[in-house]
Amino acid sequence: MVASDFLVSTQLQGFPWQTEGANQNVSILGTSGSGKSFTAKVMLLREFARGARILALDPEREYCGLAKAAGGSVVDCGGGEGAPISPASDFTVFDIHALTEASDGVRRAQYLNVLGYAWDLVREGQASGRPTLLVVDEAWLLADPQTPQALGFLYRIAKRIRKYGGSLVVITQNVVVDFLAPELARFGQPVIDSASTKILMRQEAKDLEALRDLLRLTEAECDLLSGAKRGEGLLLAGNQRVRLQVRASAREAEIIAGATL
Repeated sequence: MVASDFLVSTQLQGFPWQTEGANQNVSILGTSGSGKSFTAKVMLLREFARGARILALDPEREYCGLAKAAGGSVVDCGGGEGAPISPASDFTVFDIHALTEASDGVRRAQYLNVLGYAWDLVREGQASGRPTLLVVDEAWLLADPQTPQALGFLYRIAKRIRKYGGSLVVITQNVVVDFLAPELARFGQPVIDSASTKILMRQEAKDLEALRDLLRLTEAECDLLSGAKRGEGLLLAGNQRVRLQVRASAREAEIIAGATL
């Protein structure tokens, strides 16, 4: 039986569910339209308000408006207008939308380059004493059976980011194809599974089957995830496995709606 509702509107602050000594990484998994980006936006607004630095890789321009609304900066990694390559703001979005039009090989290589630069900023920011959230949206773009080293780099970040006062937030779909395929599972599975907090939204049948085995989901939890509405899901954190419903406050909803480009 799934536990009682867990409302993000009152609880998704400062990762309160994580146990002492656990990493602060988060995986947000779900099919397109399940509410992954909305969940991330609520999280980022609250963490930013609490003093965290935000660094977000944004292939679909989901967070550009949010950064501007928060007084942050947007770095256009496609060569257009935007902030300088050395952003000084505390809420920085790397707009890599232009890269999605490139060939697969070029796109992955450039995404990896931007990720490497963001990782350098995480490490440099350790001296500030403030937590940093490194957000990797549409992480499946890094997956390539021919060059699994890209996911390997993401895995190494996942293992090391806590040392630098950071949290890795991985947001993705297509778990089976892009993270659990035989050629990629060596790095892909631990990227997903090692996060101490996992937020599961609505899942396609093949992904749900794989996650059921990987995360030992119950039949009731699988039923929830197969029919979840937008913004609904399951939160796994430590020994907690509770039903999730993402709700923004009135002010947060206003900011998110106004920040949509």
